[in-house]
Amino acid sequence: MTLDNLLALKNTENQDKKIALVGMGRENLQFLEWLLNVIKFNPAQIILADQKDIIVPNIELFTTFVGENYLDCLQILDLEYVFKAPGIWSLKPEFESFRNSKGSDCVNSGLVFFVQKYRDQIIGITGTKGKSTTSAMVHHLLNSFNPNSAIYCGNTTGISPYQFWTSPNSTVDSRQFFVIELSSFQLQDLGYAKISPKYAVITNYFIDHQDQHGNPLEYWCSKDQLFIYQNQNDITIYTETVAQNTQNLDKLKLPNNLYLGSNLKQTHPELFGFIKSPLLGDHNQNNLDQAVAVTAATLLKQAGKIGDLVGICQEIKQHKIKYQIAASKFNGLAHRLELIRQVESETILNHKPIQLQINFYDDGYATEPDAVTAAIEALTQNPKQFLWLQITGKDKGVDLEKLVTAILYKEIENKTFRVDYCGQVGQNLLNAIYQVLGTRQNVPLELFKNTIENSFKNLDELQNHFVTWLQELLNNYQEIGEFGKIHELLGSKTIVLNIVLSPCGSSFDEFENATQRSQWWVQRVKSLS
Repeated sequence: MTLDNLLALKNTENQDKKIALVGMGRENLQFLEWLLNVIKFNPAQIILADQKDIIVPNIELFTTFVGENYLDCLQILDLEYVFKAPGIWSLKPEFESFRNSKGSDCVNSGLVFFVQKYRDQIIGITGTKGKSTTSAMVHHLLNSFNPNSAIYCGNTTGISPYQFWTSPNSTVDSRQFFVIELSSFQLQDLGYAKISPKYAVITNYFIDHQDQHGNPLEYWCSKDQLFIYQNQNDITIYTETVAQNTQNLDKLKLPNNLYLGSNLKQTHPELFGFIKSPLLGDHNQNNLDQAVAVTAATLLKQAGKIGDLVGICQEIKQHKIKYQIAASKFNGLAHRLELIRQVESETILNHKPIQLQINFYDDGYATEPDAVTAAIEALTQNPKQFLWLQITGKDKGVDLEKLVTAILYKEIENKTFRVDYCGQVGQNLLNAIYQVLGTRQNVPLELFKNTIENSFKNLDELQNHFVTWLQELLNNYQEIGEFGKIHELLGSKTIVLNIVLSPCGSSFDEFENATQRSQWWVQRVKSLS
């Protein structure tokens, strides 16, 4: 499928032919706008389909399929091409049947034409976690070196790349780059078009989205499409979990690709932690390392220089100060381990005045276990830090073993003040913990909203509960003779309680989406007095 194929449908002899936009979320609505205003496609040749009501201007001009049977649109005899929303699984039987009759690339992402036209200017970023933060970092770094040289666009930003394609034959300055975060479903679609962007970053491969993908291999293979169709002079930056889980390792071992594995930590330390940002956690340092590497590669290619391992390392070392200044100004993204409130006060422990700091973090986009585990580690890195973790939502079908281990270790280390287990994922996680402990308990769990409303009544009550717990912890240390831990704790200038919403589950049990859940929680935090 190419743009010429689409334009051919406008010919007089083909005007009975149709295309379908399936899933009328933000991305397909933006794509529709481009089809109508730039390509001047006839609305009578466009089918719009969605499970929910479709709201577009002049909807009577289109053929629509709405409701449970919205995929019946694929049965129309004159339907030629389908453009599906990124949230719909590419391998649904209905799509597979259509591909079998019309061709493998006849169901695709709305992004397909943009990637075909501007692939040499696209930095595509994917991975199980960290892709949004890494995308934002790359965008920030490139614009720090060359203002307005990069645009962060695509399905997570609300900015359609098509708004920069203003006529069928228009071009964009070759010095302009598009940073696009790509989901597994989008990449699965683009794989049928056999195209990959020139620059690729894969942050990691973990098990996730098993409520949507058939199995982990299918999930990882979908993301492999980011690099499978690259050319010899393109570049992919990838990490150990990608190398361990990809089914296409031979495609990753091209000379220009950069493997940020442990084998380079001794020989090329400038690729690991050489540049720092204000963001917490090893995972965010890994994101920054990849962002710096692909930024260096992009700048080298732009200057006509070799963007291999040696060149990238030299570029980073030569411009370290500039990279560091830029990274220090990056403040992270909303709902990703975002500090939203900090409260400081003074209290008494063992008859000694102690400074107490309570930090509230919104990590509401951490909807899978590895992201929650990363938050736990980031917020308990030193002896003065304690954790209140909030788990909630629908279980996404991912193995919870690693998270169970992380929670139990923090309990053993007496780092956990409290864990709120809510929703389906909270129940499943609690059951898994009890199984490890060799016990069974039937503990009824409250809904997340009820739990927060009961817990977040006022700051004084919250602080008093924590101080009481701390005093009991000190008394326990006294009884068992752990005097070193008492000295360590009371010797801290400030004791910190980090309260974090890091849900582990999707939001669809009590909220419309993860953003709404985070915003509700943030409002409760900010209203505490």
